[in-house]
Amino acid sequence: MDQLSGKNKQPLKTIKGIAYKKQKNIIKTPPRPLIQNLDILPYPARDVVDFDYYIVDQLLPKAIEIVGSRGCSHRCAFCSSAHFWQMWRARSPENIVAEMKYLSQKYPRAKSFLFYDDNFTVNRKRVEQLCRLIIKAGLNRYQWNCQARADQVDADLLKLMKQAGVSKINYGLESASTKIIRNIDKKLKVADIKKAVGLTKKFGIEALVYMMVGNPGESPATIKTSVEFIKKLKPTSSLWSVAQILPGTKLHQLQPIKDYVNYLYQPEINHPYLYTWSFIPVFENKNLNREQTKQLHLKISRYFAFYHLITDPFSKLKHILVSPAKSLAYLLSLLNRP
Repeated sequence: MDQLSGKNKQPLKTIKGIAYKKQKNIIKTPPRPLIQNLDILPYPARDVVDFDYYIVDQLLPKAIEIVGSRGCSHRCAFCSSAHFWQMWRARSPENIVAEMKYLSQKYPRAKSFLFYDDNFTVNRKRVEQLCRLIIKAGLNRYQWNCQARADQVDADLLKLMKQAGVSKINYGLESASTKIIRNIDKKLKVADIKKAVGLTKKFGIEALVYMMVGNPGESPATIKTSVEFIKKLKPTSSLWSVAQILPGTKLHQLQPIKDYVNYLYQPEINHPYLYTWSFIPVFENKNLNREQTKQLHLKISRYFAFYHLITDPFSKLKHILVSPAKSLAYLLSLLNRP
């Protein structure tokens, strides 16, 4: 910022972590060292915009997003988090609770918080301390949700999280096929997700499970295994996406892409639809081409949109009432997709 404003006359080539154009050449400087103590960072400058406009009904009513950590403890083949952030770093529980207090006072319309950490449960002691501080501060009157690994939670932790206000936990499984789980370096057992979802629902917490189609080795048979598993598991909801190749990931090494724009959006760019970005088949399997993968994903998404409504109508109707316009738009997108 100082360089752009003219306060700093330091040569560009000496500033780490930037890229700039010199004549016709693109110059990249060495990367900047990682910030180890995230507590030194200021809160997001929400006040530079009309932030009340952004306090909207999302996964939870009148929600505000909070990022309490960067990165993840694992290295799944499809995920860019570990590559982008390099290592897991976290803000202290005290710093997070201080931000929650500040937000609750500055934006009294807010009713809930969305933790956007890639993996909220990396450090158990940190989660426990955060929950106790939330309870002590009386902030457990707010709902909140987070993303967690199924093998990092148990009954004691879930009970404490429930007392602290958590109302929904998102778990990543991706596939119920042990072969696919191994291929994507998930390092998670199907039994772990079964146990975690059961305990989560037992404590009155909604459980969403992330699933994918199209990862390396995928076939109609492995997809059927995943579908049948989710039907038996009966999470509150499941969200299905298509495996995408992101720069720096293991999938990118297995299938390098030079022209992302044309690879991602042809022929889909001629038939756009809502949520296109997360549903475009990008990894080629010998048993499934792109169009087959897309159509299978569409069929599954349509099926489970109504399956969860039938198996857990109370939770689904509650979410529809929280955000009726978005819910309707999503359902229409499923019905209208080519």
